[in-house]
Amino acid sequence: MSPTSNSSGFTIMELMTVLAIITILLGIGISFYATMGAERRFEGQSASVYNLLSLARAVSQTSNSPVVVQIDPYEGEAKILRETTVALFRFEDGESGTVLGTGSLEGAVRNARSVLGRIGMGLEFGTKEGLKCSESYVEVEPNYLLSPPGGLVIEAWIYPGDFKGDKFRQLVGKSEEKEKRDNNKKKEPFKERYIKELRFFIVELYGSYYLRLTESYALEFAILPETSVFPFRTRNGVVQPNSWNHISVRYQKDDLRISVNGVEVSVFWVSDNYEMIPLYKMTKKQREEAMPERIPSIPSDSGTKFYISAPGDSFYGIIDEVRIGAIAAVEEVSLPSNFHFVGTRTSIHFNAKGELDSYYHTSEVVVLMTDKFGYVPPPEEKYGFSEGGSLNAPPTFEEAEKIRIKEGSNEEAERDARVAVLRVSLSGEASLSFTRWVEYFGGKEDGE
Repeated sequence: MSPTSNSSGFTIMELMTVLAIITILLGIGISFYATMGAERRFEGQSASVYNLLSLARAVSQTSNSPVVVQIDPYEGEAKILRETTVALFRFEDGESGTVLGTGSLEGAVRNARSVLGRIGMGLEFGTKEGLKCSESYVEVEPNYLLSPPGGLVIEAWIYPGDFKGDKFRQLVGKSEEKEKRDNNKKKEPFKERYIKELRFFIVELYGSYYLRLTESYALEFAILPETSVFPFRTRNGVVQPNSWNHISVRYQKDDLRISVNGVEVSVFWVSDNYEMIPLYKMTKKQREEAMPERIPSIPSDSGTKFYISAPGDSFYGIIDEVRIGAIAAVEEVSLPSNFHFVGTRTSIHFNAKGELDSYYHTSEVVVLMTDKFGYVPPPEEKYGFSEGGSLNAPPTFEEAEKIRIKEGSNEEAERDARVAVLRVSLSGEASLSFTRWVEYFGGKEDGE
């Protein structure tokens, strides 16, 4: 007689319990690996930007030329722009009536005198009595190098005179009584003030581009396609009278940046209706008219002259060391839509030695990236302008963050979001570390 078996199978309830436990464990595992995958992808994108910064330094060192890295949170892009000097004018021999530039360029001095400049000797324009700030300039023979097609750099040291002083009023024939009457009048609309305002050329290549200073110490810049003659303009007062100001303009395709003494200032387009429109609010049609993809080329045999100051509306003050450069894109990194640069636009300038350029940077540069869900960069119009200041520098990230916290925040998104902290030291070396959003603003930072 065989032994009987007392074994029994699993009940339905037990099987369902086991299956539920397995499902939960699988869900946790999948969620864990998905999170790990997202974090690794974020680290990979951050490493790409780190490599871009390292490449920019290497390019500047090997090419012995300045390099700029532009960080654009609104487009989610970082790109390297290499700058090549095509003409550099110093005025050490201005007294001889001739100015020599690099590339065998030569300029004739008209009604300007040699004076002490910012770097060695400079040229003082517009002070000759009877000329009313005209016919005082340096005239350079045409050269195709002065209109680089891909991108343009203009840099100069300027020391503008006092447009409200007695000397200037006498030179241009203004009476003190008339100026007082104008000042006592009700404030005129921008169109009337814009049309009446005096302007003084810093550089001009007729038919291609110009940079000039206005009577209200604003800068105006324009590329001159046939379809538009209205310039880009900064706020009033960005340039200081009776002091040295380093001016730089960088233009490439639909990107324009103007800096004064190393600080990027707000730029507007003056429309045909005489409205001041921020660059990012320009329509596609307006950009096509005012911001051509290529700088208009001026052939060497065209007879068109390049001017420092210019006939007609000559500069009033001293100009020293004018540099014209070409811009070429070297490399670019675009972030996927779920990763973001934090803050407003940033430009990182490397000099020919691979160090941060002291014209633009006095301390290390910090670039932040995040994977925070729903992050949107602060609007330039609200956060990018420093109200009340003559130089409209973007705020630090900490200042923008205080405003953002005041307006409300998503605590859950901040707790889980990661931040990549990219630092560029004054020597040009880049470093990368990671932390959480809340930990970064709490002062903690984890190196990885």
